[in-house]
Amino acid sequence: MQAGKATVQDILQGAVDEGGSRAQIFSKPGGFAQATKDFEALEAQSQNLGRVQVKDLPGGQGRAVLRNLSSDGRPTLKIQPAGGGYKSVAIRYNP
Repeated sequence: MQAGKATVQDILQGAVDEGGSRAQIFSKPGGFAQATKDFEALEAQSQNLGRVQVKDLPGGQGRAVLRNLSSDGRPTLKIQPAGGGYKSVAIRYNP
């Protein structure tokens, strides 16, 4: 993936679907290093907001949020729908 040129579908390649009710949860290997690489590959300018990094994705794709830890302890890249819709996509990165 080229920096700033990937789509959400690109970074989901090779991810394993773990299900989920409020969010569709996927897992990928690589830990925080891979999570950061995937986040940086998404097109948009990033912002540091305290303990998270955020990108507002172009074309109404929503917002990407990178966290070093999630509720289960894994780094997470979450794609929130535009307009705050109900279902989001969360990619949790295994060490």
